[in-house]
Amino acid sequence: MNDYKEIIYSILHEANPYEEIEDTTELIESGIVDSLTLVFMVTQLEEMTDKKISEDLIVPENFSCVEKINETLNSIQ
Repeated sequence: MNDYKEIIYSILHEANPYEEIEDTTELIESGIVDSLTLVFMVTQLEEMTDKKISEDLIVPENFSCVEKINETLNSIQ
């Protein structure tokens, strides 16, 4: 299992430079990630990891926190 957390944190920090974010911080519920930020994150993750994130994986449950995003990326073959 790969660890994409450094990439995820880099993208989140670029989108929200003043937010304190940890592995389990609720990103969507707290408003740190909105729909535009989610689109930005997906495109950046695809570029930086060379993985194609299918539309059916782009749901709030898979992007609720850094841990879930990392798990989602690891589920992609």
